[in-house]
Amino acid sequence: MNRDRWEEESRFLERVASYREECRSGRTAAVNEERERRHASGEVYIAGCWVPRSEARKVSRDVQRHEVLTFFEIVVLLAVLLGLAQGLWQLFTFFFLPQLGR
Repeated sequence: MNRDRWEEESRFLERVASYREECRSGRTAAVNEERERRHASGEVYIAGCWVPRSEARKVSRDVQRHEVLTFFEIVVLLAVLLGLAQGLWQLFTFFFLPQLGR
């Protein structure tokens, strides 16, 4: 009984693997076809979207500015959080650890 069940499960897993491979190869072919079609029509893929080749430089520059701005926002947020943590630590030592607060 267990051998029959094992064979049935192995056949099922083989069918699942072949289905996954078929879907993956079909998707790859579709993506490659779309990419070739878009490139032929003068579009390029930048930051997750297709844009005309004439606007690629502007879009790339805007994306780079956005990434730099995001980086500085993260740095400022980190600095604020560290300052807040230091301030809370000083309050804690002043109120709850009087021997260290002096």
